[in-house]
Amino acid sequence: YGVLGRKADSLAALARAVEAGPARMDALSAYGEALQAAGETSPITARFAQTMQQILTVEPANNQALWFMGVFSAQNGGKAAARGYWEKLRGNLPPDSDEYRAVSGALHELGKP
Repeated sequence: YGVLGRKADSLAALARAVEAGPARMDALSAYGEALQAAGETSPITARFAQTMQQILTVEPANNQALWFMGVFSAQNGGKAAARGYWEKLRGNLPPDSDEYRAVSGALHELGKP
């Protein structure tokens, strides 16, 4: 469906794949990528956040899901939750990396706990 430009059909098929196998990282990742391509990360939609949360259930240290759940939490006023996601993410990253610095910047923007 994606190759044919049928985004809605592609999303529906991927949603069914996730329903059929909620612990399958391949289906969850593909669905998350399709939702991201469909613009559901600016701002983050509840559907995208739910998918990221499912990914964290299967793979608790998934960096992408930790980042997006932090953004979703911050976007909805959940500074403490955002801080928790981003601190866990920062612990997964090499301290000399650009990603570490970006997460540290996002934590700084949250302000003090």
